[in-house]
Amino acid sequence: MIFIIIYDTFIDSNAPQMEKAFYSATAFFIWIRVIHLLKCFLPTAYLLRMGSEIIYRMRYLICFILISLLAFGFTFYFLSDKTLNPIDGIQNMFLLLVGNFDTGDYDTGYLTALFIMVICVNFFFLILTLLIAFSV
Repeated sequence: MIFIIIYDTFIDSNAPQMEKAFYSATAFFIWIRVIHLLKCFLPTAYLLRMGSEIIYRMRYLICFILISLLAFGFTFYFLSDKTLNPIDGIQNMFLLLVGNFDTGDYDTGYLTALFIMVICVNFFFLILTLLIAFSV
């Protein structure tokens, strides 16, 4: 935060996007600090500890989801003629995993097969998540 104050005071920038990035990073770290300060209170400390333990125990599943998202995104980038860079492919696969997609993007046989594979993986994660939730 001190860096942001110094940047605004002494450096005259003509890049508003850079300033927005600094401001958003500052806001993010302020909220992380607020969450950290909630550890001082017993009821919220218990909830924060429980949440961090759940995320720690799910670390392999989260890594697997991220790796599969990257793999499907790069595959979509290589197979599709409409994507210009790999980030667009990863973004398209993320939108597909959350259920927001355009069926017109999957117009060839290979892309249709990729679409079906991603839907099956997504269904597997949903069922696995429900089984974990019911078992807990």
